[in-house]
Amino acid sequence: ANILLKGRYSELFMGTFAMVTPLALVLIIPMIFAMLFEVAWILSIGIALFVILVGPMQLGYIKYFNETVDGKQPKLSVVYSELRFTGYSLRGVYIAAILLGLYLVGGLLWLVTAGFMISFFSMSLFFLERFKYPRLTVAMKECAKHMMGNRLAMFAYKLIFYFVYFLLFIVGGLSIALVYTVSLDSLLVAWFTCICCVIIFIFLYSMITLHFHASNQIFFEDLL
Repeated sequence: ANILLKGRYSELFMGTFAMVTPLALVLIIPMIFAMLFEVAWILSIGIALFVILVGPMQLGYIKYFNETVDGKQPKLSVVYSELRFTGYSLRGVYIAAILLGLYLVGGLLWLVTAGFMISFFSMSLFFLERFKYPRLTVAMKECAKHMMGNRLAMFAYKLIFYFVYFLLFIVGGLSIALVYTVSLDSLLVAWFTCICCVIIFIFLYSMITLHFHASNQIFFEDLL
């Protein structure tokens, strides 16, 4: 993955930042408003927007990443190219929503169940973007078929990234607690602190995600 990023890091990082920023903001902004005004239902708006956007954004980002690696120098707008009402984009929305639901239910039932879902279906969007399947079930079935015998290899690197993400979310939680504490004394200082924390969080999340996606891309090509 590091070899893949060499010589293309800045372009690929900007593409990752372009994908992560809106997805992070649709969750962070409602969370902050829900916390400050003590209105919990505001957070549900952010969650709904995230579920709708994450699939098409991932498809556009995969396309941008692949074109950059191929030396085509795509525009950043490619990251947002699948945010439209087409059958292909809607399949991305459905797959992302199904995967998030499976991970959530699996995690609530038992951690191993969530791991089972991840091991079979987490690469489904890569298959959809590469082969443009007319049905989302075909993309998920093809992903599950290719994952047979390769699940341990995938977890060998993904668990490392999950741990790093976990540490980052701990820092994010501490930042939210800091903003809330400061808001009790001064809303102006709280907003300034919040903006700084959000910028740092998105920057770090983008950096981790870039390396994570590069590893996923290498693993996907190996699967094929």
